[in-house]
Amino acid sequence: MKILLLGKNELLLQSIIRLSKIKSYELFVALPNKKAKSRFKFKNFLIKKKIKYFFDKNKYSLNNLIKRIKPNIILSCGYNRIIHNEILQKIKCPINIHFGNLPKYRGRFSIPHSIRNNEKFFTSTIHIMDRYIDNGKIIKKIHIKNDFKINAKEIYLKLVKKSVVELVKILKKINSGKKLYLRDQTGEARYYNQKSLAENKTSFFSDKRKILNLIRSYDFEPYNGLKCKIKNFSIFFTKDYVFLKIKYSEIGKIFFYKDKYYISCKNFAIHPSLIKFREKNISFNSFIAKYSLNHKRIYINE
Repeated sequence: MKILLLGKNELLLQSIIRLSKIKSYELFVALPNKKAKSRFKFKNFLIKKKIKYFFDKNKYSLNNLIKRIKPNIILSCGYNRIIHNEILQKIKCPINIHFGNLPKYRGRFSIPHSIRNNEKFFTSTIHIMDRYIDNGKIIKKIHIKNDFKINAKEIYLKLVKKSVVELVKILKKINSGKKLYLRDQTGEARYYNQKSLAENKTSFFSDKRKILNLIRSYDFEPYNGLKCKIKNFSIFFTKDYVFLKIKYSEIGKIFFYKDKYYISCKNFAIHPSLIKFREKNISFNSFIAKYSLNHKRIYINE
């Protein structure tokens, strides 16, 4: 069975690792165009495994590739382009792995949006691709419980691991000629993207859960963390932070308490242990002390 994998990042890598162990599969991989940095992550691995790879420049190059290799299955593993219907119609089984609960979370950045919306579970949906974005029939949904101790990137990696396991089972069924049980998408469809993340404004006047979810949601590419502004400095929160149940006189200001600098919020304070400043990790205490920023106002600058 010929399988063409499209995409990037950890999902593509883990899918290749698992599927390359199955001798009855002939794998082909279309990497991002030659200018994309992410291609280097896979190139050496593919050479070592003797897997044929190609650079996906545009829809025409993808169309030509499909004509040449005639795959039985296309797997979209974090692919960031729309695959046109004329291409999908040539494939027996075009499958997408989408990290959102369809149809509620269509589009991009579903995990950060699910965190912001305080969902009880995070979901990846394995579905058939059709002419509309994230619209096809559902093959399988994978769920993990919302753990407030982990951020968007860690949620993504957990879903990758579980999704690839299910993907292997699905492909085994297809290869053995068994029929897949497909379900229509039901419920209200919503589309999200990177722009809609910034539209959901939050400040240090918000409640603890909202601020926590905001920090968690920004631990995700292409972001460096939650961006904050203090005087003329831009800093980014990482995943290390401490909450303190204390009420300070003025919300949104830096104050010192028991060997730590905190940011005052509504009925609590937050101490980001590590921050990113000028592309380097630095302790929040060191940063505030170095630039004499105690009692200065800080803003969330999404």
